[in-house]
Amino acid sequence: MHGLPEPSPEEIQHELDRVVDELARRFGAVDRATVARLVADTYAAIARDATIRAHLIPLTEHSARERLAAHVAGIDHVRS
Repeated sequence: MHGLPEPSPEEIQHELDRVVDELARRFGAVDRATVARLVADTYAAIARDATIRAHLIPLTEHSARERLAAHVAGIDHVRS
């Protein structure tokens, strides 16, 4: 049995853009460029160590959302 094919770089970027859009709406007080940088950095960090790549986008979205919530709450984890 074969797994799903790897998404193309374009498909990955499309999904990351969707995550940025959603988080920028949710955390309107945070500059969109900051949200985009945080999402890209989060994805890169998770992807670097991933052995299973199927859930990278949902994991990125979850981690970035937590980091943004902490940032908005005054705990600066954006550069952790």
